[in-house]
Amino acid sequence: MWPLLIQTLLLHLPKELKSQGVTDEEGKSKMQEILLRLRQSANSEGGMENLLKNLGEDETSVTEKDAHALELLSRLAEIQSGGDEKSHEVQEILAKLGDIEDGSEEEEVDLAEKLAGLDIDSLSEEELWSLLSAQEKDKFERLVKEGGIGGLVVLWSPWWERHEKDTKALVEELQSENDKEMHNVNKKEGKIKKVSSSKLKMDKSLRSSIPPISARIPPLHTLTSNPSPLVQYNLINALYGYTFSLCLHNGDISEMCLEFCQAVLAISEGLGVGRVFNSVSEALDTGIRAVSAGGYFDREDPLASLRAVEAVAHILTGESREDTVGYSLSALSQLRTALSKAKAAVPKEDERMRRMYFQAGKKCQFFQAWVKENGKVLRSLAGCVWTEYERREVERMTLEGEKKCLEKGLEKSRGKGALIEEI
Repeated sequence: MWPLLIQTLLLHLPKELKSQGVTDEEGKSKMQEILLRLRQSANSEGGMENLLKNLGEDETSVTEKDAHALELLSRLAEIQSGGDEKSHEVQEILAKLGDIEDGSEEEEVDLAEKLAGLDIDSLSEEELWSLLSAQEKDKFERLVKEGGIGGLVVLWSPWWERHEKDTKALVEELQSENDKEMHNVNKKEGKIKKVSSSKLKMDKSLRSSIPPISARIPPLHTLTSNPSPLVQYNLINALYGYTFSLCLHNGDISEMCLEFCQAVLAISEGLGVGRVFNSVSEALDTGIRAVSAGGYFDREDPLASLRAVEAVAHILTGESREDTVGYSLSALSQLRTALSKAKAAVPKEDERMRRMYFQAGKKCQFFQAWVKENGKVLRSLAGCVWTEYERREVERMTLEGEKKCLEKGLEKSRGKGALIEEI
């Protein structure tokens, strides 16, 4: 069972890497790193069989053949990383892998036969999925659900978390300018969560991952002569929908642009139905409620909604004190481009959806024009959102602590009850 599943994973991962902007050559290198990491983990956990069990498998479902297949693949990666791809051992490994494949149970058709006459690179995820048997699909789903594959797939790292200055110091600086009293109260209570203590220096190699800023952003006065002071709160709501939806898709919307935009408009009522907000907390609360109402809340990742609040704060903070607007412009640019593509993908008969995407794109353009001319307001807004994030984090930690205390109390009461019965 595992040989086919492993090979399917290895076929799927290059597509996953490519969807994240990784070149073929970089993809091969990443695949090699994954296999080497598996080998190192296996060495520290008493062998490949133990590692597979720790990845979410029960004792009966992991066979020696499973472990042997991954052992051979990881050893092959180790040899190739040393530059000795033509060694005699490589040929032996390939032959052994072939024997494992040939020795599969009758109910499992050989992967080579299944792929005969097919262009592997052109296979969709659905087509790859159909190659697996019912048992293999169940095993794969269990690995995903239990997090076993999490260590194999490269997770997206949000570009907005990179700042030229120490993030924690930058946050404290923003808060001291905008909400010093609230910050001091929380600090006295010892409940402030350290956002980051590492200095994340931006370098040129990372800049390519930041969405390019739109070339044409009209001056604000050409769009309105008297912008409402509530624009800033609608901007927060739009960025909340953007950050949550982008993280939901692991940073890749190249092939799921329509789904991404649908999520953004469902979560951001400011963009979706034109709602106007009167405060920072209202703009964020509405987004958080929309996540649950729209079915985007994941019980296995309950902190996703709160992380989106933190993400909005990061974007509004900007790359540095000198560049406070760049990240907001980049985020709005990517969202604006995606909305334009979504509009083009909707059939002309569906005028309502096309109009919705068009109007949302225009709002993003308006936000861009406003941001360019309101750098100081944006910096103040960043401090307010950081304060909101920390307040919510304090509430979450407090509730979590109370829950643990309650659970301990219930455990003790059960223990006393059992003792009384025994007596």
